[in-house]
Amino acid sequence: MHAPPSDWPQLSEKQQAFYSVWQNLRGPDGTDIPFRRDLSMAKLRRLASSLTIFEFPSPGEMIVKVSGTEMDAHFGQNLSGKNIVDVIGETAARPMIRFNECLARHPCGGLVHDNMHIEGGGRIEATYLNLPLRNAAGDLVQCASLCDAGREGFALAKNLRTATLDYQEFGGAQHLDIGFGVPDYTFTLKKRRT
Repeated sequence: MHAPPSDWPQLSEKQQAFYSVWQNLRGPDGTDIPFRRDLSMAKLRRLASSLTIFEFPSPGEMIVKVSGTEMDAHFGQNLSGKNIVDVIGETAARPMIRFNECLARHPCGGLVHDNMHIEGGGRIEATYLNLPLRNAAGDLVQCASLCDAGREGFALAKNLRTATLDYQEFGGAQHLDIGFGVPDYTFTLKKRRT
């Protein structure tokens, strides 16, 4: 099992397992960025339900390509094929997109902690480990995000068909060096109403 670099922040057990799977796909010298097709259910196993794969088809746009069942359940809908703006609103999505676009422009990882307050009284407190992926053509335009939300206070209001973000608190976000350094972009953490 590949351990995360020693200068990374502490990862959960799920995130460490995800990093190890991703690292194993980096080729014989461990420096390439994996293809999405290689991140299979057989390799992910129990992690697949917590995984979301995003694609950045153009600047400022972030589409959910694949979403695990746990992620769909958190938001009360199938996220696959949706623009992230339609899921969490433009105000909350804008900084999320900018942060994650850096993973593709300058290959790096990302670690985010936030609290998302959902209409109807639900709350999601989660950390996300995001790692870049190549699409079938070899373009670096995707990232895989593993959510670890197994904390007390995680809930979604009952009988809510769609989950709209009312309020988001960013607890922390940083880019992680996967062997190419980190981008110059500085992510500003804000508490904001959406």
